[in-house]
Amino acid sequence: MRSCFIASGFVVMLMMSSAESIIAQNYPMDISQQEKLYGLSVVWQEVNAKFASHEKMSMIDWDSLYMAYIPLVIKSTNDHDYYMLLQRFAASARDANTFVAMPAALTDSILSPPVVIKEIRGRFYITNVDRQLSGRLPIGSEVVRVNGFEIRSYLHSEVLPYISSGTLHHMMAAALERLLDGWINTTLLLNYVTPDGRIMNEMFTRARPVRVNWVRMMPDEKPVTLEW
Repeated sequence: MRSCFIASGFVVMLMMSSAESIIAQNYPMDISQQEKLYGLSVVWQEVNAKFASHEKMSMIDWDSLYMAYIPLVIKSTNDHDYYMLLQRFAASARDANTFVAMPAALTDSILSPPVVIKEIRGRFYITNVDRQLSGRLPIGSEVVRVNGFEIRSYLHSEVLPYISSGTLHHMMAAALERLLDGWINTTLLLNYVTPDGRIMNEMFTRARPVRVNWVRMMPDEKPVTLEW
């Protein structure tokens, strides 16, 4: 049995990205049916035993949800689809302590263009970008659509259901970090309005950069040191 799962409070080693099912089919189903069911059961057990808020849990029919996911994981045709299902299942509990993250074999093939998007007063703006993209995608541009879908609708259907979080604020922040994720060397269509009012529809390729040179210096996040 491969060691795929870690107890609540850490990480269950799985995760979901924007679905591009044709490419996902290139990833084989290396997980057996027995392992798939075991993985789902581990997620169910961790949340069931260690969920932090009993009030929240009382609003979820966790056992029925578990039963509903059994045929779904059995029918999953590749590892990527299976990981997506597990992440959505875990995220249903709306708890940040137990979540599903993708293994390195898949994360190495999923990229996001070097673009930072933040929600400001209910709208979504570019707040930082790699210098090579800044001419096409200037800071301050408002993102309106992603891959042809209105951005908020895209978030609610394709990203937010897979984010394990206890608060809407944290959930949206995490979703925006993954909004532009996709398979390496695939294209992304963005519809946005530049600060000078131009309406743009641009295609961007998810390519692995040699080095990201941000327009605005990104903070150097160092480990926290506690002195008692």
